[in-house]
Amino acid sequence: MDRKILIGVGIVAIAVILLAGCIQKPKLTTTTTIISTECGNNICETGEDGFNCPKDCCISGDNKCLTGCTPANDDDCKTPEVKVETICTDGIDNDGDGLTDNDDGDCWIREGATFCEELVVKTATFEELNDIVSILKDTGVNLIELTPIWEHCNSKTPGFRWQISNYDNLDPARGTEAELSTFLTEAHSNGLKVITMFETATTAPQLPACQGRVASWSTGIDYDRDRVGGFLYQYQVANKEKDILIKNLDGEYACEFSGHGLFINPKNEDVIKIFKELYDKEINKRGFDGMRIDHPAINPCFAEDTTWHICNKETCPDPVIFGDYSPMDLYRELRKLTKPNQIYTSEGISTNPHASDWACKYPYYRTSTEMDEIAEISEDYLFIKLINEQVITNNLNSKDFVLWFKNEPINYNRTRYRMLRNWNLFGHSIINFILNDPKYLLTVTLLSTIPGVPKVSQFEIIEEPPSEMLDELNIQSIKYPVNIRRSHWKKVLNIRNNNNALKYGTLENVWKSGDNTYAYSRTYEDENVVVVINFNDKQATSILDIPFKKRDKLKDELSGETFTVADPADFRISVPAYGSRVLILK
Repeated sequence: MDRKILIGVGIVAIAVILLAGCIQKPKLTTTTTIISTECGNNICETGEDGFNCPKDCCISGDNKCLTGCTPANDDDCKTPEVKVETICTDGIDNDGDGLTDNDDGDCWIREGATFCEELVVKTATFEELNDIVSILKDTGVNLIELTPIWEHCNSKTPGFRWQISNYDNLDPARGTEAELSTFLTEAHSNGLKVITMFETATTAPQLPACQGRVASWSTGIDYDRDRVGGFLYQYQVANKEKDILIKNLDGEYACEFSGHGLFINPKNEDVIKIFKELYDKEINKRGFDGMRIDHPAINPCFAEDTTWHICNKETCPDPVIFGDYSPMDLYRELRKLTKPNQIYTSEGISTNPHASDWACKYPYYRTSTEMDEIAEISEDYLFIKLINEQVITNNLNSKDFVLWFKNEPINYNRTRYRMLRNWNLFGHSIINFILNDPKYLLTVTLLSTIPGVPKVSQFEIIEEPPSEMLDELNIQSIKYPVNIRRSHWKKVLNIRNNNNALKYGTLENVWKSGDNTYAYSRTYEDENVVVVINFNDKQATSILDIPFKKRDKLKDELSGETFTVADPADFRISVPAYGSRVLILK
């Protein structure tokens, strides 16, 4: 038999053997216990994702390599080397960058919450930000994440500041150079870090040809009210021979379907050079502590697509584009300019803008997490779906809740933000929950005690939403005013920030029986914390198996109550309606 045929037969046989390990897939529902399956053929079969086969998603069905996984015998898909300060309390420079523990950006990002200002509805001036530095520090915030600070294409609506028109000038609605410098000095003197962001995906203007091609949820938003065009659009017009913007199949500049304008070509050498120069001048020389990567993907429809967002069923308009426009090369080049104590935060975990069916339903996992290569911490809006659709509705049990985190796809020892909202995204739909629902304070406790870093917004701890927003949402009263919200954030962040177990610890389910509560332990070295959260509207009594010893005395850090452990394997505890307990060895 021909040697090539023999080799081919052998490869097929091996593939069949490997595939056999993945035949049985667990059925996922919100009421069924989830079984973690170990597979090893490095290929995502139909219906397989990082949840039901967490070790098996190195290569997608189209042989595209996914970041963070190296298939055997495939030199083309080797994982990029990413050095990370893996242990933040050992006094050792684990990644060889000259910094140890909390001096390193890998670690200091985990040391407190991140604060983000409001967007669209309100954008703070540098003086206003300066005035709240002491409040943020007192509350337990460690990082301030700013929206862009420069002149932009919608100056009449200061919040619509994604499209920068001029990086040489600060937005006058923000303040002066001196006021920015004063704010940065005040934040740093109080031990707070500050970052801001560029818009690296799109550039204004919204040309007439783009009208009607945007996603339904963004129709009517005009990001270029002044009709000056974005920074790189102006560059393209002045340098027609350059390939700054992406063209569609008709040879015209391609429209971005979220309504933000035209697409930047992130692989273009001029684009990379421009952003590298901007990073050095605007981030490093101003003294920022890193940068936020806003929406790491580009949102076009490619030639083979029929919908650009499967969850929303948005149909792709014509004409579409083709080619590889991954922004990873741009991000890697920018990453080379960062200092060891600086960080990147990312709005998303993937450069793939399309949400497949697995991202539309529980467990909402994206199998591709390329941004873990670049960013110390990333957001994943699918986590918000988990909280809203499964957790606060009590659709999960404690075991499945913990399993969700154990199988959450994260690479390179990175971490995730835990939040209810960011900027103004999800703002209107969640505002009444924040102001009037008792489950909100409960959710704050949860966000501050699970693995990851909590993120809090301006309307949560600094001020109430403006009256026009309250009127629009028909909110007549506020049950939990800002002083109550801030006080609760301060209490739980103080507990978190002073316990390594809550910042770095492992997560285990401790619920055994009784009323449904989320009961889990966090363990780091010799520290243990047990958290019990009751989203029921009545008192819940649960039986737990806790990592303490008989006769240990435990203190609930929230209420001050104490409990004596009679039997750690059969520990009974009651939690008030919409209440929680954080138990630590007294």
